[in-house]
Amino acid sequence: MKKLLFSMSLLVILAACGKEEPPAPALQVSPGQIEMESAGGDKDVNVTANINWAVSSGASDWCTVSPASGSNNGSFKVTVKANTTLSARETEITVKGENLEKKITVTQDAASKEELLTGSTWEMTSQGSGDPNYDDLVGTVIEFKADKKAVATLQLDLGDLGIVEKIEGTWKLDGETFIIEGDLIPGMSAKLSFEIKEMTESAMKCQMDVDLPLLPNGGIPVVFIKK
Repeated sequence: MKKLLFSMSLLVILAACGKEEPPAPALQVSPGQIEMESAGGDKDVNVTANINWAVSSGASDWCTVSPASGSNNGSFKVTVKANTTLSARETEITVKGENLEKKITVTQDAASKEELLTGSTWEMTSQGSGDPNYDDLVGTVIEFKADKKAVATLQLDLGDLGIVEKIEGTWKLDGETFIIEGDLIPGMSAKLSFEIKEMTESAMKCQMDVDLPLLPNGGIPVVFIKK
């Protein structure tokens, strides 16, 4: 009887020794911070885990994740859209699994004024000279092409010289001023300068100066809206 009890006790001890404790939940992500230029792009994030996990973005309108969940070791992709504003932006990506949570900070540079102009079209909606003689400038449309070519479509009455309907040339941004140079009429070139006073992604206030005697010294305040 004693031998039987001893054998049963030994079996219980051996069984207990053979049972392994489950590993503690683990969750790590890399990198912990993502820095993007204004143009945006993709970034892979590696997940080291022994559990199921889920991912969410705090700004899904411009920062998305795929896939949104996984199991054990894996990865997901962060996609950041181009920033078309003059303000930098930031959000957080959250990775959760069981009672564990990891945060990834995503920051993105602001767009530059040159980036906002490149490949875009703007229309002059008002001029603030107070002189109605310059109202024919309103409605001027400027195309800032990616290859630095420019087209300004307007109806500028030069009196005996005729009406200028279009100026085709080049553009460049010099500090806070964008400059358009091209032929006003055959044999006469023009240089249009617009000092940017205020600018958002959809509107800008400028001081317009044209190297012509028709316009007042110091230029004319004008407003453009992005089309």
